[in-house]
Amino acid sequence: MKQLKLPKLWSKFKAAMEETIYNCSLRYHGIEKVHHRYFPSKTPLENIHLKLVNLAKEKLYDSDKSINEIAYELGFRYQQHFTRMFKKETGQTPNEYRSLN
Repeated sequence: MKQLKLPKLWSKFKAAMEETIYNCSLRYHGIEKVHHRYFPSKTPLENIHLKLVNLAKEKLYDSDKSINEIAYELGFRYQQHFTRMFKKETGQTPNEYRSLN
């Protein structure tokens, strides 16, 4: 089975979510309400960031790719946005995380 690259996967996920929202007539508030039922301590965006950080940690640990390459693979247009989000979630920059692990 062919693996999808992450940016393509994200665009397919986004398209599927938009279609679901449109077909079910859900607004963001409705999605947040359903999400809160299953994940009461986090917002949908916080869970997405958590998943991205976990993927980034794996890539930082297992590969010699640059931070810029990893950021792009995770769907970030600019490395600075990725670094800011990573530091907000972990308390470390990606370079700091890589050097400690």
